[in-house]
Amino acid sequence: MKNKEKIGKAAELRDRILDLLLDEGVMDRTDICQVLDIKWTTAYDNLKILLEQGFVYKYSGGSNGERGRPNVYWEAVELD
Repeated sequence: MKNKEKIGKAAELRDRILDLLLDEGVMDRTDICQVLDIKWTTAYDNLKILLEQGFVYKYSGGSNGERGRPNVYWEAVELD
């Protein structure tokens, strides 16, 4: 696959992630991966880019009383 094709597919995936968050609201990475049928690392890499570009928020929502790391949630920024 050529570089331009890879860039196009990556941008298309970020668009799908952003559309999903705009439609569904706040989601965690597990839900995003299940709906879009993508791997965890793929989701994170693209969510990180969207975060850096200012299209999504990332925040921790606690661990539901369980031990371990807090849950991380993603939400699309509503642009005017």
